[in-house]
Amino acid sequence: MSRRRMTRQPRGTRPWISAILATSLDGKITTAEGGPPRFPSRADKRHLMEQRARADAVIVGGGSIRNENPRIVVGRRFELDRCRRGQTPQPMVAIVSASGDLGTNPRFLATAGELRLYTTTRGARYAQSRYQNVPLKIRAVQESRPGELDLTDIIGELDSSGMRRIQCEGGGELVQRLLRLDLLDELALTLCPVIVGGRNTPSAAGFTGFDSADIPRFQLVSSRRIGDELYLTYRRHR
Repeated sequence: MSRRRMTRQPRGTRPWISAILATSLDGKITTAEGGPPRFPSRADKRHLMEQRARADAVIVGGGSIRNENPRIVVGRRFELDRCRRGQTPQPMVAIVSASGDLGTNPRFLATAGELRLYTTTRGARYAQSRYQNVPLKIRAVQESRPGELDLTDIIGELDSSGMRRIQCEGGGELVQRLLRLDLLDELALTLCPVIVGGRNTPSAAGFTGFDSADIPRFQLVSSRRIGDELYLTYRRHR
């Protein structure tokens, strides 16, 4: 993949976008065999749920759906808190997948919240034939280049739907694209006490590196230790 220079977008009134990821000490978000990361603790899973409960929408890449098969919901206690804040009981789940392929029997389809798939025209046809019996709202959006969906349009539609706080839950390629478009405001990292290694193991920002002039910079705004894990929150340096 060729490197592309970052294009800054004005913050304006667009939604606040955060990404939450658990990484190894060397920045990997899964192990060499792929699938969901197995190194975060139960405390990290509670942390993920707490942060998810604050979001109006959760955005996830199609690769993460296929590889990890997550169930993107919040528990009953968080549903009550959300309702008291005037939110829907469950956050919207927005999947970004050019192919429209969400894998076999994706668990996230079992959520009670609104489900959206943002995909290409071809991907929409595939998903419509594959996932006929689920309440999945399929949106065909423009491509910023072949096989790459226009994230600015997607965020704009979520904004128009009243989504003021969006949480990205991976994968690294989606995080990288948000960074390159200057759409990521906050990064919540759980630093786990393991080393994964591997040239081809995904990192928190995908596979393609940033040029020195385009390196995104963040400021640490909070840190907390639970056991041997560090919970770090960074805000984008403006």
